[in-house]
Amino acid sequence: MLDRIGQIRPDIPISIIYGSRSSIDSDSGYTLQKTRPDVDIIPDDFNQNVFHILARMEGGKDERRERRREREEGRGEG
Repeated sequence: MLDRIGQIRPDIPISIIYGSRSSIDSDSGYTLQKTRPDVDIIPDDFNQNVFHILARMEGGKDERRERRREREEGRGEG
């Protein structure tokens, strides 16, 4: 992949997402940056955004579960 990355037009943005269990070596992003200086490498910011989204989703599950329980209790009173 890195051998061919130079063939992509410079006006086309490139994003590579990889995690700790990915088969992509984490140094690949920095190698890509040597070929394309316009590439930004910000893995920590990305990870923090993912953690924030996951935390919101987990909190949302609790809220949805509570609303569902309240609706079900309301039906049983009639």
